[in-house]
Amino acid sequence: MILSRGIHVIGTFLIGADTDTPEHGREIVDFIHKTRISLNIFILHDLYEDERAGLLIPLKRRFKTYYQMSNPKDTSYMDYLTGSFATYFPKRMKPSTLQQCVIDVYREVFTTSFIFRYVFSPSIFASLYGVFHGFSIRRMNDMIRSVVEGG
Repeated sequence: MILSRGIHVIGTFLIGADTDTPEHGREIVDFIHKTRISLNIFILHDLYEDERAGLLIPLKRRFKTYYQMSNPKDTSYMDYLTGSFATYFPKRMKPSTLQQCVIDVYREVFTTSFIFRYVFSPSIFASLYGVFHGFSIRRMNDMIRSVVEGG
């Protein structure tokens, strides 16, 4: 109903909770295809380091990056805390599986035909934003994949 009125809807999903499995990625893809909304997906991570704060991810399951170990004042490791990279050990899958899951979700959702369905939207905003968002996400996913594959 909302989409037929020309309103662009974006669903934002988090993946990587302790209960998540690779099948959750498939469920997200199916939901997006069924509802025809746009997608944002992020890998769960926690910026807090005080265990008294009720952390989502305990410190013992987080990666200690090269930057944190070699130079505690260097904050470039934060480049990986965008929600696009696995930065911890999830309970029900390997970090590499979680990372690949997000890459696969974006690849399966943002096909050319999925993006171009917005071209004929009744709303010029939904049309322009839908196409721009789709191709931007696809480009971002390509960059993430190249970083991940490059180690």
